[in-house]
Amino acid sequence: MQISIFCFLLALPVIALACEGECITGTTDEFVRRMAPVVERVLKASEAQFVSYTGLPSSKDLDYFEPFYTAFKSDAPKMFEKDIFPGYFHGKCQRHGVEPEGCPNPDCPVVCGTPGSMCHFYSKLRSIVYGSTRNITESFSDSSSEPHQQALQRVEAASPPRSRARSFRFARSSFYPISSERSVSTAGFLKQHSRSVDAEHYLQRCIDRLPIMLGEACNGPDKSNDDGDEKDQKHGDLRYCSWEKQMKKFILQYP
Repeated sequence: MQISIFCFLLALPVIALACEGECITGTTDEFVRRMAPVVERVLKASEAQFVSYTGLPSSKDLDYFEPFYTAFKSDAPKMFEKDIFPGYFHGKCQRHGVEPEGCPNPDCPVVCGTPGSMCHFYSKLRSIVYGSTRNITESFSDSSSEPHQQALQRVEAASPPRSRARSFRFARSSFYPISSERSVSTAGFLKQHSRSVDAEHYLQRCIDRLPIMLGEACNGPDKSNDDGDEKDQKHGDLRYCSWEKQMKKFILQYP
């Protein structure tokens, strides 16, 4: 009798373990940790341009745009988690009741909620993370949003009396580079000309360009795909926001 039960259990299909609990929170938090410096560099570049045109005082740290960085760190974990797991990687890996080879780990060729599936479809995973980040930066353009209002308050507090009546002159048309290795190009954003705008108006223009600057930070200014990596048709190859080797190793630590 016992032998029969044992043989019956062996005949049952093996059910792959899903990425749940600690796997979900751990993977989400690791992507946030890696994406946060990219967002910070983009915000610093944008703020530097804002300061150069308004003449407002600044420091090496984020001043006026710091509320946007705080909002990203607050919003990203829940948005990443929602978009990655219930949004795409979920469900069983079985095909006709049988687990495909490589499932659950290390390389599961079926879209399902396992670490191996996330690694196999990593190009999709990094695209989801980038898309979530871009959506957050796009939300900052809403002038009624909390971080936008907080940034505006900082601008007003630092502005001289009657700042709203004061004219700020454009001096140049290229953004400061994000880093020594990669820069955010702004060809076509502003032509060299003399034009008066107030700080609030220019704040809006800088924030509206954050998603574009994020794309350039993650893809490089040329947006080419010379290294042969799989390229997402919508977001580019995301070569500087991939971390494929490191993230696959991280994800596969979970069963």
